[in-house]
Amino acid sequence: MHQSGTTEQDKITKAKEMYREFNKGNPFQFEHCWNLLKDQPKWFAQCEKKKPTRARSGAALAAPSPELINPEDDVPNDTVVEMERPTGTKKEKKRKFNEQASASVVKLLNVIHEERKSTSEKKLGMLEKSYGIQAERTRIEAEKTRSEQLKEEERIMTMNTTGMTPMLQEYYHQRQIEILESRRNKNSGGV
Repeated sequence: MHQSGTTEQDKITKAKEMYREFNKGNPFQFEHCWNLLKDQPKWFAQCEKKKPTRARSGAALAAPSPELINPEDDVPNDTVVEMERPTGTKKEKKRKFNEQASASVVKLLNVIHEERKSTSEKKLGMLEKSYGIQAERTRIEAEKTRSEQLKEEERIMTMNTTGMTPMLQEYYHQRQIEILESRRNKNSGGV
């Protein structure tokens, strides 16, 4: 499509004709947009990617599609300066907003966590002081242990040993004597 001797205006006219043919007779309506955007770095990068390449055999160039017409084709390559496309304003604002929002949410969650932790510690301290919870827990544990011990002693004392082997009978008989001696010592004021 890049015939020798054609000017930039000839290429634009030909592109408009191709557009009209491709779109069922509708003319190209966005020339004002194209005039604004044609010199932007994005379009230079697009055209560079899709520039026709020479075949290995030295054959003619591949014909580009109509949407790849580059108005800068008449200018030598050394005068075209490649520019990095700037980050979009909306995208940059959104990124900054997300960073700020994330930081503020993390801060807020940390403050809430610390407040809850300190409040819980204060409440626990107040309960322990006012009700002696720790002493009560110790007393309850001791009562549970003593209750379990009494149940075990009662089970041993009331055990029927008649069907047991002589060795097992002797074991339970010895345990019953120990329990009785322990009771006598407690009642008489001993250890």
